Parts: sequence; structure tokens; C-alpha cells
Amino acid sequence: MQKSNQGIGQVSPVDKVRLRVSTMISSPRAQAERRASIWKAQGDSEEAWQQVLEELAETCLLYTSPSPRDRQKSRMPSSA
Repeated sequence: MQKSNQGIGQVSPVDKVRLRVSTMISSPRAQAERRASIWKAQGDSEEAWQQVLEELAETCLLYTSPSPRDRQKSRMPSSA
């Protein structure tokens, strides 16, 4: 993650996108549903958006819903 070169009290475009995406991901609804939809806002620069997406890809695990097979009990016979 790159540090911004902005002065104290100024937020870089990348930091603005990071904060907005973080808020989306940590919202109560996203946490309850264990998923989040994120989107590029009209004011986001393409460079800031791409940097944040790259950071997410590098640092986050993407979770998917378990398949129906994963919800079933093991098909292996028990040894007991």
C-alpha cells in the first residue's frame, strides 16, 4: 500500500476510495450477508479505483457461498 504524499488534513483520491470501500465492506448488512457489492463512484479517478482494486486482490480472500455438496454430511461411511 502506497503512502500518500498529501499534507496533513488532506486526503488523497486513493485514500478516499479506500475509505468508501472499507465502509461498504464493514457495513452491518455486508457483515450479516457475508458479502459486499462495491462500485466506482462518479468522482473516483480511474487510477485511484484501479489501485484500490489491486490492493484488494492482493490482500483479501474472496469468499463464495458453499456449494450444496459442501453442506451435505460426509459420504464416507463411518468407521464406528
